[in-house]
Amino acid sequence: MSKVTVIGNDFGELLASKLEAPFIGIEDRVFPDGEVQPRILGNVETEVAILTVRKKRNENINSYLIKVYLLAKKLSEENKKVVLVVPYLPYNRQDKVFRPGEPLSAVYIGELLKDLADYVVVVSPHEHRLSLSSILDKKAVKVSGFKALAHHFQEHDKFTVVAPDEEAERFVSEFCDVLNAKDVVYMKKHRDVNTGEVTLEVEDVTIGGSVILVDDIISTGSTIKKAVEALRRQGAESITVACVHGLFSMGSPEDFQKELGVEIICTNTVQNPFEIVDVTPFVAAKLKEVLS
Repeated sequence: MSKVTVIGNDFGELLASKLEAPFIGIEDRVFPDGEVQPRILGNVETEVAILTVRKKRNENINSYLIKVYLLAKKLSEENKKVVLVVPYLPYNRQDKVFRPGEPLSAVYIGELLKDLADYVVVVSPHEHRLSLSSILDKKAVKVSGFKALAHHFQEHDKFTVVAPDEEAERFVSEFCDVLNAKDVVYMKKHRDVNTGEVTLEVEDVTIGGSVILVDDIISTGSTIKKAVEALRRQGAESITVACVHGLFSMGSPEDFQKELGVEIICTNTVQNPFEIVDVTPFVAAKLKEVLS
């Protein structure tokens, strides 16, 4: 695409190669007190600037968000048409006021970002209660990370797809449609809004053979751990965890995997040790559609 320039980190460089567009990197400076000072390492000469930065492993999520905001603000001040590609959208899980006095963070962050760009492209946003379009209006553009994940499993056969809760039906259907998978089991998840404690129930069925456990986010890993334990009680022999956004805030992801004894497959929306699936071809295809 000759009329666009991609600005960002390693994710942006991958995306630029898919778009056959020029790429400009960023300097990632952090002061001792934690303040961030990113810098765009070049001049944008094209009509459209595509900014995309993925969260680095162990990077503070708030520092990441401020970095994205500052870079997008800088580009918007230069009167460019700005397309903001957010591989993982922070605070999207706080899409409801669960307790009195809580902020509706998903909406507030959406308001912050949509004023900076002509389009905001998000990979598999957490849309359990609020749609991306309700947060970002007409600027919202979605890319399915679950379809990208599903392509990785196209050579697999004779498996059962399991989702950790019934709210996951929408995104699990994206995964299953690619594979024409019919055997799907939805767990029942209950979360204590005060403690965050999760309990899971599996319907009273025998789940033998291979299982693909599909979720949008792995953060502390507590939901996945309990899901794996429940599936093994139901007879699952081989379990693969497929996740779009591998945040892995529990410490060592590698130790977590060893403890569970499962294969973990993630996309590269967030830097993580299991990023086997590249979503940039799907993002590039959507951008070509939107900008054509």
